Amino acid sequence: MKARARIVLLALALAGAGDAVAQAAVHSRAELEARMAAGSTALDQLTPHGKQAFLDSLRWGERGLGGFGTAPLTRELNAAQIAEVLRLLDLEEYKDALVRLAGAGAPLRFAAPGADIDAAARAFEKFRNDDAARRQESVEASTRVGAAELVRYYHAAFADTMAPKALRARPSADLLVLFDIASHVVLVSGDAPALLDMSAVFGEFTRRGIDTRRGLDDGMLGALLGGRRFEEARLFAAAHPRPGRAAIPRVADPLGARFEGRSVYRFNVADNALERVAVPPARGAQVVMVVDEGCHFSEAALQAIGADAGFYGRLRKAGLLVLTPAHSATPTGFIAQWNADYPQLALRAPFSAREWRDVDATEVPAFFILEDGQVRAKISGWPGAQQKEVLLRVLDRRTP
Repeated sequence: MKARARIVLLALALAGAGDAVAQAAVHSRAELEARMAAGSTALDQLTPHGKQAFLDSLRWGERGLGGFGTAPLTRELNAAQIAEVLRLLDLEEYKDALVRLAGAGAPLRFAAPGADIDAAARAFEKFRNDDAARRQESVEASTRVGAAELVRYYHAAFADTMAPKALRARPSADLLVLFDIASHVVLVSGDAPALLDMSAVFGEFTRRGIDTRRGLDDGMLGALLGGRRFEEARLFAAAHPRPGRAAIPRVADPLGARFEGRSVYRFNVADNALERVAVPPARGAQVVMVVDEGCHFSEAALQAIGADAGFYGRLRKAGLLVLTPAHSATPTGFIAQWNADYPQLALRAPFSAREWRDVDATEVPAFFILEDGQVRAKISGWPGAQQKEVLLRVLDRRTP
């Protein structure tokens, strides 16, 4: 018995050692490629297409993995499998967030998309990356917003593919790719036709009886919110409930459809409510500052304004109004955090792009100088404190 016990203990020890080797994290592309060449890894739990998509999403840098796509993991794997992949890449701190993101639905494990859709998706991704790089090259002290060229490319490339009859003929793997492409267009531009495309693809998933809880519900809901379809989002959330999901903001519109002029959404954090309020026509000069989430140049401009009482006072005298871009979503979390940090510069969201079509920022921060409601000048970016003097000169009609 003692000899048998020793054999059992040795077997357990060897098994534990094998697990430890298999679970050792990799920290470079070369290490990962060597691990995969040596045998199976946690990545093999993905479908072949999902595995390749995940590998393509990895962004390695000098300090290790700098970014990765979450969709293959949250759609195809269960909680334990997600944890194993993250352990392999030394990313275990993301486990809880990704498991929550995956939700309770059955994993979506489709075959690879057709060659034509795969090629179209790769072309879209290349155009998106090239467009982003091209727009970024011309920006030295601001962040580009909007994606007009990408929207035009999307509709030219996918108009026929998104037709209802064409969608019905597509396998589910193709639909998933199309859903993601349309979702990206909606979230960067708020494009209404792309949102209709998304809805059509989602409807086809539903018709086929596919469990949409695995990321598709949240994707559709996010697009509705991004397109400012708040009531539709509320109805959708009620029809597709999920534990722990943030409540949809309540929307109050006392102005109604007949209102003429400019209006904004004011966000009340305590009530989780968006209230549409009119912006009174300004007499004389007014400054409209446009900022966006994730733009550190916007943060720098804001800090400079807050640190200079004289500068802030001059802008405030000119009726300073701080807005998110007219074509972007209504990021309530960003608005709430901004207003908590900088209550003297309350951030609002334009009610619609139509009302604010003259104040159409393509990069942020942007300062529009209005004269009796009409745009007289525009100043973009925040290269440094010297921009304060540029802004004041334009505002006060001084020559350089």
